[in-house]
Amino acid sequence: MVHAEPVTKRVAMGDLNLMSQAGRDTFDDRVRVAAKAVCGSAAPLELRQSRQVASCKRAAIANARQQAGIATGIVEVAAR
Repeated sequence: MVHAEPVTKRVAMGDLNLMSQAGRDTFDDRVRVAAKAVCGSAAPLELRQSRQVASCKRAAIANARQQAGIATGIVEVAAR
């Protein structure tokens, strides 16, 4: 699903130790769930839509990981 305006979902991270593998894994899990929420899903046989959703999720996850490097406590997962 491609949005005209950015769609965001907050991902809490203040309770995580991102210096530990467990903390990073938990963060990644939360970000994947948020990306699915903002990007939606595609009909099983809709190849174009599937590609758009996959691209949206990759961009949203990359954005959240980038923010995590500078954020304190919360990041927003965004999709267009």
